[in-house]
Amino acid sequence: KEVNAPQTTLPSETIAQQETESAKHELVVLDIFAVNDLHGKFADSDTQPGVDELSTYLKNAQQTGNTILLATGDMWQGSSESNLTGGLIITEWMNEMDFAAMAVGGHEFDWGEEQLIKNQEMEEFPFLAINVYDRQTNAQVEYCQSSVVLDQNGVQIGIIGAMGDCYNSIAVAQVKDVY
Repeated sequence: KEVNAPQTTLPSETIAQQETESAKHELVVLDIFAVNDLHGKFADSDTQPGVDELSTYLKNAQQTGNTILLATGDMWQGSSESNLTGGLIITEWMNEMDFAAMAVGGHEFDWGEEQLIKNQEMEEFPFLAINVYDRQTNAQVEYCQSSVVLDQNGVQIGIIGAMGDCYNSIAVAQVKDVY
């Protein structure tokens, strides 16, 4: 009498299905860099790199293709180069470096909302601030989004921006129209 041995291999359709399911859950490594408190530091010093050294470092990191650059506030005000351009030189650099988003910090208001909006009109990435509202309308300011969803090589990442208490670090007159 012939006995059928248990099957030890899977049919090819089952293997193909498992490979497809496995591919759906493939591990993706992301490198996320957050730059904060740059304060317009265009040229490097003994204590802090400027955008020249930072650019080289970040461009090398971006070669993986899985790098996300974020700014977490206080990017513009501080150096003479940035102050003379109202932060536009740093916004241009951030565009060149392919920043994905920027959370607005208190010092982004140092030159008033008008200059912040000029930078926002030039940027190629969203300004984020879930908690900045127009005092007259009680609506979120038009120049900021609450959040953004990034797609990095098929992986979706949600980024939320929030600003600390701007009244502690800058002149109240510069933020009189927002809360």
